[in-house]
Amino acid sequence: MKVRRLVPFLFAAAIPVSAQLYSFDPTGSTETYAESINPSGAITGCYYDANAVLHGFVRDAQGNITSFDPTGSTGTNAYSINAGGAIAGVYEDAAYMVHGFVRDAQGNIASFDPTGSTGTFAQSINASGAIAGWYYDAHAEPHGFVRDAQGNIASFDPARSTATYAYGVNASGAITGFYEDAIGQHGFVRDPQGNIASFDPAGSTATYAYGINASGAITGFYEDAIGQHGFVRDPQANINSFAPPGSTGTSAGSINASGAITGSYTDATGVTHGFAGRVPNTIDISKYTGAVSETVWQNAQQAGVANVIVQAWGGGSQNSLAEAQLLGAQSSGLNTGAYILLSYFSKDSAAYQVGKAIDAIGSAITDLKFIALDVEICCGEFTSWRASTSYAKNSVIMDPANHIQEVTTAGTSGPTAPAWNDKGGTTADGTVVWQDTGAVVINQADRIARISAAVSAIQAYGLPHGVVIYTDGPNKNWQTITGNCGTSSANNCSSLIALPLWDVEPKAFYGGDGLLHCGDGIAGLVPFTPYSSNTWQARSGNQYDFGLYNPADSIVAPSWDEYELGLAPAAKRACSGETNLFGLPASSTLDLDYFDPTLFQ
Repeated sequence: MKVRRLVPFLFAAAIPVSAQLYSFDPTGSTETYAESINPSGAITGCYYDANAVLHGFVRDAQGNITSFDPTGSTGTNAYSINAGGAIAGVYEDAAYMVHGFVRDAQGNIASFDPTGSTGTFAQSINASGAIAGWYYDAHAEPHGFVRDAQGNIASFDPARSTATYAYGVNASGAITGFYEDAIGQHGFVRDPQGNIASFDPAGSTATYAYGINASGAITGFYEDAIGQHGFVRDPQANINSFAPPGSTGTSAGSINASGAITGSYTDATGVTHGFAGRVPNTIDISKYTGAVSETVWQNAQQAGVANVIVQAWGGGSQNSLAEAQLLGAQSSGLNTGAYILLSYFSKDSAAYQVGKAIDAIGSAITDLKFIALDVEICCGEFTSWRASTSYAKNSVIMDPANHIQEVTTAGTSGPTAPAWNDKGGTTADGTVVWQDTGAVVINQADRIARISAAVSAIQAYGLPHGVVIYTDGPNKNWQTITGNCGTSSANNCSSLIALPLWDVEPKAFYGGDGLLHCGDGIAGLVPFTPYSSNTWQARSGNQYDFGLYNPADSIVAPSWDEYELGLAPAAKRACSGETNLFGLPASSTLDLDYFDPTLFQ
């Protein structure tokens, strides 16, 4: 069996557009192949020398390159490097036998083979030193194996397998790969206890799983009657198909802890490209998204989106495009929901706001799956006045009597709070002039009652999955609006926290474009830490990406995103919503989410 550089289907290194690129080669290399990089930046792979002999190499974070070969090797290929610098791979000896090897961070190399192996292919090594791969037996039939850090090797095969190929092992020891049976190829995941589950995306005629992350999310690709598609399978076993726009064939090879996937795709001209990205299964849109064409819906479906949630009421106004947006999504075969951003002014009852939202949804309610109540600060409520602060015109705050005051003359507030005019008049404050808007925020008990009344009003419409709460749990918005309702018997709302949670996690993460985004960046519903013993224990949806974390959009006056991100006003950055996705005009924005698919069934 001749060792060559193995290319299992299509793997691609994906580099953010803003990244600084550089090249390197070991001394004497005529061809260099970098296969794996660890968290500290150490890289391993292989290279051919002038005699066409294959050698392994490791390049440290400072750029120093070390070439290596196991004793007796006539060809070495290193495939995987873990956080500690240990490397796993394969080599061939003079008898053309292929063996697995592990090289520790000090350069010591140990060769290994499962019992009965006539060819061993080590593919992945995790942080604890466990190695996964496959080997051929005396009948040239491949079997999966896992080798622990002590050198103990266990062979395994899914039921009815005639050929097993293990490609990835995560930190907990879960392994993924694919196997063949009398029908075709199927993906599998083997848990640390040795239990094996087989899986296939809907419509698959052949499934190939390659990468598994720390949470247990798996990526790979599958073939169906149409072509080849990427997929991601979350830890709850929900499978989402995807393809970059313009792809005629997609292959995904790796998924990291935050759900970012790398791979390659082929376009209509036959050119192969690398890609990096994450795969949410839902988009949520508002009136700011504008009209959405059929092409945009088709592009979204091709990228793995199956669900659309449309804002129907925005705290003080309807989305006049909601019905058309929902009907367009529905006619394109997408599942739909809607959401209502509640305000807490005394003049706007729950029944009034829900009624306005239902009017905006119109005839699309027939195929609507649920309505989410958006419980967050939206319209100037709960924003406190600040001393000696620059305020722009139209900035708003809530005064101590819960009246909303709006700036009519821009300037700088005084060193102490003014005596507020709560009778519809103006208040002088340093060089700022404030106008009492007449809007009054209701008290905490009434706010909880309003949310409950809105839930009841929505439930009366008999939607398949009723009501979902969108908020950030007992943190910032939920805390400010409800006083962490649900966390004590003194402030109880057990019926609210029993509803499905569409969760906001206020984080910043790097997207596949190399830029900072707002959201949790997780394509799946884990990791999720329950908020407390008395409140939400699980979530049904998460806010995956709600826009760029933009240093150019500094805002002095506090607003909702200060609460969302927990940022000081001077350092605050706006989250603008994603643009230019799925062929939308540059002025359009949308958010990306991940949902439990059963909510849309």
